Amino acid sequence: MLWFSKRRIVLEMLGLEMRNRVVQCRNENGEVDESDAILQEMSRLQEVILMDMRQRMLVLGCAADYSLAFLHRILM
Repeated sequence: MLWFSKRRIVLEMLGLEMRNRVVQCRNENGEVDESDAILQEMSRLQEVILMDMRQRMLVLGCAADYSLAFLHRILM
């Protein structure tokens, strides 16, 4: 389960970095600029990590679904 703990920490740190970047990418109306390359790369990396975790959990025999609730359950 060490791999799980490492991935969870990476996801938590990535989430915090994404929050900071979202604040930087807001315009005067409070809308987030979705075309920001760094923010897009962070989202892509988060999806890659989650996909890897799901696949590994399925191989180990754990129940893992493909919904957004998976991320919330991991980070709780």
